[in-house]
Amino acid sequence: MTNIAPQSKSGLLPLSGAASAAWVGLMLFAGLFPFTFAPKNNVVFNPRDSSISFSRPAAAFDADTFTQSEKRALSDSTVVIAFRVRAAGYASWHITRIMSIDEGNRPRFEIEQWRNSLVVQAFGGDAPLGAKRELSVPGILDSGATRNIAIVTGPGGTKIYVDAELTRANPDFHPFSGTARGPWRIAIGGTVSGKYTWKGALFYFSIYSSETAGLTLESNHDGLENAAPAAGSIINFTFDKQPVAAPGRGGGHELVVRPRFPVVPEVLVPPWKDFTNDASYYADIAVNVIGFLPFGFFFALFLLRGYTKPRWKIIAVVVATGFLISLLIELLQVLIPGRSSQLSDVITDTFGTLAGACVCLVIKSVAKNDPPLRHDRRRQIAVPEDSDVRLPVS
Repeated sequence: MTNIAPQSKSGLLPLSGAASAAWVGLMLFAGLFPFTFAPKNNVVFNPRDSSISFSRPAAAFDADTFTQSEKRALSDSTVVIAFRVRAAGYASWHITRIMSIDEGNRPRFEIEQWRNSLVVQAFGGDAPLGAKRELSVPGILDSGATRNIAIVTGPGGTKIYVDAELTRANPDFHPFSGTARGPWRIAIGGTVSGKYTWKGALFYFSIYSSETAGLTLESNHDGLENAAPAAGSIINFTFDKQPVAAPGRGGGHELVVRPRFPVVPEVLVPPWKDFTNDASYYADIAVNVIGFLPFGFFFALFLLRGYTKPRWKIIAVVVATGFLISLLIELLQVLIPGRSSQLSDVITDTFGTLAGACVCLVIKSVAKNDPPLRHDRRRQIAVPEDSDVRLPVS
């Protein structure tokens, strides 16, 4: 008898193992790029002209959140947001944040720069979750130009003054209208995560309530040249002294500049806090699932060799490995400016791993139940030595 063996499938094992390792490397690269762990917070105090300047990555934040009375003042009365800025260029591929107010983990209000334009965006309130409204003034933030800007907003609409001149008005735009669903915190020069850092210098930033603000600003331009008065002040940041590196014990609105990132550590933010009903949120879910699916497939294929273990145990090992890789990425993202640590990413990554492993099982099961002719080619075939049987040559 002559034993004729099929071609060995052992070549698939190193291939599936190498594919698994390569995909892990790709996921780590995508999740941890640009690998800048706990970098310096590039906020510089300039005593010469009493300003602070920002360059990427950078962020300063309010030591305290808005009180309920302050949120009511912003939503129910007319307020003035006054600040003096000097831009130092712009990013050509995204909008940068001069100031932002977050409601929990979601944006509520932002003052931004897009190329050399000023953009005011509002989110949330009574609008659908994820919806945004905006008002812009083009061509006022040229590099090196110092501008005094005042945004007067209330139930009667919004007016934007640049160097004491009315440049834009919209009677239907009230960014703080509607219900406040969570705590409000303000950040200057970018977001607290270090994303979308604005490049330039800020000389003061104030928010104060004034029912006659529109009339005052139209009749008295000198009021735009200085920070807001103490009376009616909600926020009043001036930079005649070094900002603090840690919040004071007394609380209150105090600008904090931590020396390094993360400035406000947030670890594994739960899904109900970071959910936004928009296309980008659902796109992130799809990317996470699809990104981990190949890993689950190739790693399951590698472990399923010989079927020496119950399949449910192999699937459990694959899913647990995907979970641990995703968890590692999300914990390290806390230290990287511009990245956010989200529990929803761990959940969707793990689901993608499970889906990939299940796809592998289905394919293996289908292949095992092939027609007899194809199945016989995988087995040893015993042929008598004096037989005239000829095997097909592939």
